[in-house]
Amino acid sequence: MDGSNTVGWHADDESLFQGKHQDITIISLSLGMPRRFELRYNWPETAEEDEVLPIILNNGDLMTMEGMTQKHLQHRVPKENVQGPRINLTWRWVLSLRGWRESGTGRTLFVDG
Repeated sequence: MDGSNTVGWHADDESLFQGKHQDITIISLSLGMPRRFELRYNWPETAEEDEVLPIILNNGDLMTMEGMTQKHLQHRVPKENVQGPRINLTWRWVLSLRGWRESGTGRTLFVDG
């Protein structure tokens, strides 16, 4: 594993988590090599809000994204020159099963029309 493993800009705003509609909590545990984690506003209203907020996640760091973070901000793990293993464990609470249905192979997410 190296710093070429990335996650692009996104919000955990799927209907399962209800992050666009109510306060939610996402907990993330980082293990291994330090990695940069970045946040940015969806609709910056000031020059300060237009900047990317960098956070270095070190081995054993526990980070939370709370409240309406998923509605108002996006986050990513950018590409960087890092050597060594890292794993991130993330906990999210499913608040609505709307958008899920049973299939022959188990539960399948589908997009509401």
